[in-house]
Amino acid sequence: PTVNSYKYELAKLYFQDKKRSNEAIKLLQITSKEPTYRTDSLIYLGKLFINTGDCDLAVDQFNEALKSLAGFDNRKKDTLYSKADALEKLGKLDEAKQTFQSIIVEDIGYRDVSKRVDALKEKLK
Repeated sequence: PTVNSYKYELAKLYFQDKKRSNEAIKLLQITSKEPTYRTDSLIYLGKLFINTGDCDLAVDQFNEALKSLAGFDNRKKDTLYSKADALEKLGKLDEAKQTFQSIIVEDIGYRDVSKRVDALKEKLK
């Protein structure tokens, strides 16, 4: 195991403890520079930034992570879902709706994505 593997595992533990968000962010910023941990570190960073109210930073992290996610597996759907959630919190409702819809195109039954799109359509009227 590398030093960064320990940092990554520690960051995942800190991720679960909201009081340690800043420590998790610090570690994930380090591990995101190593190719092995880059994508997952960016996803965790995005989720942490949502939790700390920095949704614009979250969207940036998700966009970076999405660049390396091929196919349309659950990890990609989860990243898109989290990105859409951050966009909605930023008031970018149309962009959030479009991002949720990109999930629906591939998997209409994923989480509550259909309900989220319907709610956004109502807000956008």
